[in-house]
Amino acid sequence: MGNWNLKEFKQICLQKEFNELLHYTESLAFKWQAAIYHKDNIEEKINGLQTDFSLEKAARYDYEIIFEADALLTVLNSMWDILAQIINECFIHKEIKKVYFCTILVNNHNLIPAQVKSYLVEIEEAELYKTIKAYCNTSKHRYAVRGNTDTDVSKKPYDVKFIVDEFEYNGKRYKLTQKKVLECYKFAGKSFDTVGNEIHKLLKSGDITKTI
Repeated sequence: MGNWNLKEFKQICLQKEFNELLHYTESLAFKWQAAIYHKDNIEEKINGLQTDFSLEKAARYDYEIIFEADALLTVLNSMWDILAQIINECFIHKEIKKVYFCTILVNNHNLIPAQVKSYLVEIEEAELYKTIKAYCNTSKHRYAVRGNTDTDVSKKPYDVKFIVDEFEYNGKRYKLTQKKVLECYKFAGKSFDTVGNEIHKLLKSGDITKTI
């Protein structure tokens, strides 16, 4: 995200009293700030290893990069569903508590404007979108802290195993690298901007006239 004028979009929501739409838009923006935080931490660790490498530092940074990558992909995954809530508020108007991005187009094909629909199709067919969804829908990326009944729980656990570089989902094998994680970040940001700008134009022109 970056070229979607969220300030103006939120101002229009306030003027039209589209309170729920405003809420989800602010939630999306807040999540994106979290994504930026985790992305910056990953890049900082990668750059730190390139300028001052040591085996000890590499081992520590590898753990930290994997932790940040897990957090980043989890945030991006949650943002798809917030975007689905925004689409629901603008075009579908169903009074349901939770809307999912992966089903919103299938269930509401005729209610979503063609220009928005085409972008959603592109996103769902993209390999990076599938990678984010697959990663966050498999238990293999979660960590397991090793210990026993004598473990001192007041201390930070260092023996933590993350399985993030390679995993399987729905019969397909995915390979996840630091570069791929950052590509997922860029893809998601561009996607939110593209759909957001299209919705912005419709809201500004008055084509979106009500929310739930």
